[in-house]
Amino acid sequence: MMTTNNDQRVSENLRAVMGEQTFAALTVIAQSHMEDISGVEAAVRVIAGVFDDVERFVRVLGVETPARRECEKKLLTGFQNNLRLLIEKTWVEKFDEALKEQVLYRLNRFCVQVSASRYIESVADFMDIVKDTVYLMFGSQTEKSDFGEYAMRIDPDFGVFWQYNRAFAQAFGSADALPQPTEIPRILLLLGMFFIANY
Repeated sequence: MMTTNNDQRVSENLRAVMGEQTFAALTVIAQSHMEDISGVEAAVRVIAGVFDDVERFVRVLGVETPARRECEKKLLTGFQNNLRLLIEKTWVEKFDEALKEQVLYRLNRFCVQVSASRYIESVADFMDIVKDTVYLMFGSQTEKSDFGEYAMRIDPDFGVFWQYNRAFAQAFGSADALPQPTEIPRILLLLGMFFIANY
């Protein structure tokens, strides 16, 4: 993939705004190819620190236990409630009403998939839900190459989330095969949900 001078400038600007540690963590995620669990877990802890509270997020990491399942269930509920509220409260043009309804429908389907631990098949839905929700909020601005910079200026946490989502999509898209076990997609999916649950 060839990078342009504009891509390089945007990357340098994002690095300066978000900080070296956060930028490095996003790079680890984007280049993980869904294979390096220890690298991804370390990067996820850095990003969770930007989003909110690392200690709250790490409760959904590690060996599956009843306590971990309960934390994941609460995270899913918070995610669904916050995102539904955000979508419902977002004013849109008449021609975007159908998209708004589709996103709400897909959100419900996504939450059913995640609650059934179907993480891999949930990733594409998550990416689409986030992309469409952000489009409903910001319109065609989201399609511009400098939207990441714009997002960092208006809300640094949201800007990091936008870049995180892009890194996650790159990692998932570059995986040679669907990751087995599903722990890396699960962790990356839950981190994106963690941001929205606390937004």
